[in-house]
Amino acid sequence: MSDKPLVSAIIPTHNRPDLVVRAVKTALNQSHANMEVIVVVDGPDDSTSKALADLSDSRIQVITLPHQQGACAARNAGVQAARGEWVAFLDDDDEWLPRKTELQLAAARSSTHRVPVVSCRIVARTPLHDYIWPSRLPAPEEPIDEYLFCRKSIFHARGLMATPTLFAKRGLLLQVPFRDGLKKHQDWDWLIRAARQDGVGFEFESSPMAVCYFDQALPGITNTVQDWRFSLSWIQEMRPYISSRAYASFVLYTVADQAARVASAREYWGLLIHSMRNGTPVLADVMVYASVRLFPRDMRPRLRFWFGMAQ
Repeated sequence: MSDKPLVSAIIPTHNRPDLVVRAVKTALNQSHANMEVIVVVDGPDDSTSKALADLSDSRIQVITLPHQQGACAARNAGVQAARGEWVAFLDDDDEWLPRKTELQLAAARSSTHRVPVVSCRIVARTPLHDYIWPSRLPAPEEPIDEYLFCRKSIFHARGLMATPTLFAKRGLLLQVPFRDGLKKHQDWDWLIRAARQDGVGFEFESSPMAVCYFDQALPGITNTVQDWRFSLSWIQEMRPYISSRAYASFVLYTVADQAARVASAREYWGLLIHSMRNGTPVLADVMVYASVRLFPRDMRPRLRFWFGMAQ
């Protein structure tokens, strides 16, 4: 094996020693062995540092930030320290399947894009079911924002490119770092900005190559006034970089889903007007928007499952 790794796996963590050890072991167990594993401990954390010290593998590098700065800053610190040409991310509570790095590296090397970003399907593990997500991959030439945000119908899910699936050149991640301080929508934010760079294109490994754990039947964002207003503010900031359809879809599902139980009726129905003034909703968007208000969140996974449309 070369002294210089070809791939750098970056795992941000804080205060979850048992979980991060599990994640690190799945990174070390990759069939492609020419890699390093950089664990970025987000602020002083003795229990995590001790647990990682018990893992005797020269491929592990542990970086401890002087104070807690958030996952984006931790990932960026890992990229700065990485020696590999390629970088892959893993969250501390998720896992990789053994061939993930091997297959994504092959997809990147065979790509026609000068700067490929490779994603893959995941096993979404919940207390009720395991799902294979996403249910569909992007169509040829489909803009990445529309793939991520737009639905074909009320029972069809959107696309997915979760952070633990991302595999890209270190140079791109230095050019387009994660935005520090962004409390959510971190993967979407990075993907939309990266997609605008010259030569960037997306490849997908169709097999599930990561396992992501969700506590509920389907992942959701907590319903608070601050959450939906933050999401609305974020998508307004991103408006110049996405299509009018993607904008409307995000407002009528992601923002509405968070606002449904905490916003006033006037605020909630105002989101529909906002989407029409600032985007281009289609009938499916409006139907999803109405269903979010009519059906509680814990009922919607069952509806999708009954209709055979689970993501």
